Formats: sequence, structure tokens, C-alpha cells
Amino acid sequence: MSVTPETPAKFKGGKSTLIQYLKKKSFKMTSEIEKEKIQPCRIYFTVTASGKVSGVKLDASSGYREIDRSLIKLVKNMPEKWPFAKDANGKAIAQELVFFFGSEGR
Repeated sequence: MSVTPETPAKFKGGKSTLIQYLKKKSFKMTSEIEKEKIQPCRIYFTVTASGKVSGVKLDASSGYREIDRSLIKLVKNMPEKWPFAKDANGKAIAQELVFFFGSEGR
């Protein structure tokens, strides 16, 4: 079960900006892999009540150790502080998020 905050944490510029950042920064390492061999990868992270990324952890590997390490580093080093999540009373709260990478349904 997951509980969604009243106001979720959101990357500055929104989801599409976050995806563009991750694609741009991972293009070189992912352009040379065999797409049909990549496994679905999940990286969990928390946006703290102060808007910082913490607790980055790999839950499922892409099958490429170097890609896993690089994606973890990209998530840990996102360039901007996130607007933090808020509860129903407007209080800043931490929120765990997950980033999926790789082929779906494998």
C-alpha cells in the first residue's frame, strides 16, 4: 500500500524535464547496449522534507552493472532541489519515489 501526499514532490520543470535530464545524461552509456537484453531496472529514492534526494537504492538490476551504477549516480546527483511533498496540513514531508528503466514486461 502506498499513501500519496496531498501535494507530491515534483522535479522542477515536471516529469518530462526529469525524463529529459535522465535520457540526456545516460545516452552515451545506454546507446551501445543491446536493447533486447536489458532487464527492467528500479531505483527507489526519497525526496526529503527539505527537498533533497536521499536513500537512493537499486531494487532491480538492468543486467548491466555499469548502467546500474551510473543511474544511481545520476539520481543521487540531480542538479536541483525538489519542491518537497506536503501533507493535508501543508507540512513538508518526505516522499519515496521510484524510477523505472529498461524494457517493460520482462
